[in-house]
Amino acid sequence: MGKNQGLLSIWSAFLLIFLLAPSIEASNSQPANSVPLENIFSVPIGAHSYAQPNAAVITTDSVRQVGSIFSTETNKIDMSNSFHAEMYVYLGNKRSTAADGMAFVMHADKAITQKFKGGVGDQLGVYAQYGTPVTNMQQQIKKSFAVEFDTYHNGDTLDRGVNSNGGKGHVAYSFPDQLSSYDTKTTLGYIGALTHNGLYYPNDYLSNDTWHTFNVNWNPTSKILTYNFDNAPTVNVPMDPMSIFGTNSIYWGFTGSTGALSQESKVAFKQVPGLVNIDSSMKIIKDEKDITDIGVSASDGDVQVAYEADYMGGKQNLINPIFNLELDDYLSYKKGTLAINGKLVDDSIISGGKLIYKLPSNLTASNNKFTVSFVASPKVVTSDGKKSKIKYSLSSDNYINDSEVEMSILKVKIITSADFENQSWIINEINRQLAPKKIDVDVYLPDLSRITKIDLVSAPKIIGEHIPTTIDLLINLNNLRLANQKLTGVLPEELGNLSKITYLSIYGNTFKGEIPQSIGKLQELTLIALDDNNLEGTVPTAIASLPKLNQIYLNKNKLSGQLPEFRMNMGLIHIKDTQLTYNLDAVPSFLTSANSKNYTKTFIEGLKLTGNSKVVSESGQIKPFDNKDKGYFDLKAMDGTQSIDLVEEHSYIIKNTVDGTVYYKGKKNTGVIIPYEKGISYTVILDEAEKNPNNVFTILGKERELKFGEIPISLSLKFKLGAEDQPVVPEGNLTIFDNRENANWKLSITPSNLKQGSKILQGEYTYTDKVGETHSIISEQKYLLVAGKSDSINEIINLSSSWGKKQGLRYKANKSNYIGEYKGSVNWTLEDTP
Repeated sequence: MGKNQGLLSIWSAFLLIFLLAPSIEASNSQPANSVPLENIFSVPIGAHSYAQPNAAVITTDSVRQVGSIFSTETNKIDMSNSFHAEMYVYLGNKRSTAADGMAFVMHADKAITQKFKGGVGDQLGVYAQYGTPVTNMQQQIKKSFAVEFDTYHNGDTLDRGVNSNGGKGHVAYSFPDQLSSYDTKTTLGYIGALTHNGLYYPNDYLSNDTWHTFNVNWNPTSKILTYNFDNAPTVNVPMDPMSIFGTNSIYWGFTGSTGALSQESKVAFKQVPGLVNIDSSMKIIKDEKDITDIGVSASDGDVQVAYEADYMGGKQNLINPIFNLELDDYLSYKKGTLAINGKLVDDSIISGGKLIYKLPSNLTASNNKFTVSFVASPKVVTSDGKKSKIKYSLSSDNYINDSEVEMSILKVKIITSADFENQSWIINEINRQLAPKKIDVDVYLPDLSRITKIDLVSAPKIIGEHIPTTIDLLINLNNLRLANQKLTGVLPEELGNLSKITYLSIYGNTFKGEIPQSIGKLQELTLIALDDNNLEGTVPTAIASLPKLNQIYLNKNKLSGQLPEFRMNMGLIHIKDTQLTYNLDAVPSFLTSANSKNYTKTFIEGLKLTGNSKVVSESGQIKPFDNKDKGYFDLKAMDGTQSIDLVEEHSYIIKNTVDGTVYYKGKKNTGVIIPYEKGISYTVILDEAEKNPNNVFTILGKERELKFGEIPISLSLKFKLGAEDQPVVPEGNLTIFDNRENANWKLSITPSNLKQGSKILQGEYTYTDKVGETHSIISEQKYLLVAGKSDSINEIINLSSSWGKKQGLRYKANKSNYIGEYKGSVNWTLEDTP
């Protein structure tokens, strides 16, 4: 026993010296509200950490450090009971040069609380070392759970596979001592990349001179731990303490590290887990009912504001507590109604809507309840959207809880026709359902909550009305059908505020604009029918994720873009007669699996992108969307043999077919200019659906030019003395290439004398034209053989194809010539003419 006490004394002395090490001044010293940390944490040997009065420094801004603080034995968490913790984490102000971060850790590794051996850099003092054998994991904290605040992307080690997020960092959780938390397949039996669960990428740097809020809750019944970091979504972590830790008595704290780069890492607390457990609530009560989530109007009368706090135990009592409350302008305190712990007190402690009350004693196991209540009057308001906010806090030397509650202050007014933008179809329907009440007379806002269904299928009395943006005043509407009502205008975004709607059927109208993105918020929707409404744009992606949606009709609209991926085995998906597509070379399985489906006359099936197969330019550029330009692509949709105009909202990618250079990406714009050169090949991709051949079209480019297409290699003739004139036989064709528009040309021939040595063949060339007239050609003189016009479509003009017995070049020799082989030359001249 004596030997053990001696060892303990040596440890305690070292710990005291370490805790009193000089602190490094932080760039953002302390959060606004934090509690002292005295006697809550201890710092193990080997950790570069120390305590400040209201914060713990995990690492200073120095390279290659590893730090940790862990709860003392008396401040361990009991996982058999619920707990709540609120804290701030500070990760320096190094922005993109910060490294490496820190982690909130829960564990049952007692040895690590005494002598710390965590790894630096990417290990954050808690993870196994990258590259070590799986049979010999090293440096991880055993039996542990961690939430990391990682400021540096170690993409070649533990963070491989995690987005670098522009160096801003990430937040995630894992179980560092479990082999399944690491990739071991890719690394062939060695510790590889860490599996990051609940991954969150902040929009700003984690190391941005900010005290970030971090809250943790544990529910022992459901065995789910939840945490919140700043404004990130809540993360739920299922865990069985006995499986993870082997016990319900858990150490908790923080680890952190730096590497070749560094940062300062600190933590401060508003509520230390298990130290003080308070269960509190704030309610606004009317007629003995909690109306906080319902709201109240001035016409409803006064309300009661009631706060209650119960001390639920903990390792310490609630020491020197102070309660604060502040009302805003929408609720006013009614004098003489303030009661504390059930007894009326003097109004002097509440002034200007602010209450500050120092409790006369600590909250303890025997003195465990504190209540405040009073009466307040709602303010008269004449517009929507007003909310009363009550701010309140209970703070002490060892606990801080500040919160607020909001309640709607409803306007007091008669609903008028103007509230529904004077649209008779909805005004008449509301009057019918609320009769004998009438809009403009005695219908009030709460009355509208009685409207749950609108079903209009009869021909409208007035053509050209619209859906008012105030339709969301019908807060309990769950069924809306507007069939062939000849409505115009737009589908308002406010439809997305009808949170209870299950059946949305609006068809046979003439709207402008798109399907509202807000419809993707309607979590109760089972059916959407928006057929034949002249709608443009894309289908909002969020609609495909609606959990209860089973049927969707979008036929006969000017929709474009890619259809989002719906769940498998939908009841019905009908998108016929739209220009929707999908980025796949086959019909996607979520469509084929639908019980009822129709996607004909779409780019998924039926339509195909087409246009001019070739374009030309007399310069180095073209305007592909300008129908006045010679390089006009004239893109359309083909439905079999029928050409269909493309709707306006399509997006286009125009790129070089050979090297992939993107010349344009966006919607149709007549002012767009792209480069052009001879022989260029353009690939046009509609709505970024490159994998769908129906959405891809190739266009070739060419220059306007006049030139010889082909010239005969030689001309030959054979005849006997005294014979008639013989046809000149070309070896090869005589062709002209002329793809110009409405241009003229002429072709001349200059034949030389035919010679054998010094002898000249006596005779003459002739040319018989297409009308049968024969013309003499004098040797050594230029002769206009033929004139013609350009052919911009076929491009090639074959002159020699019609030569024969009745047309073409001929030669007639005199009888006085010597027998022999004579040779000469022919000069062809091709000229542009007006």
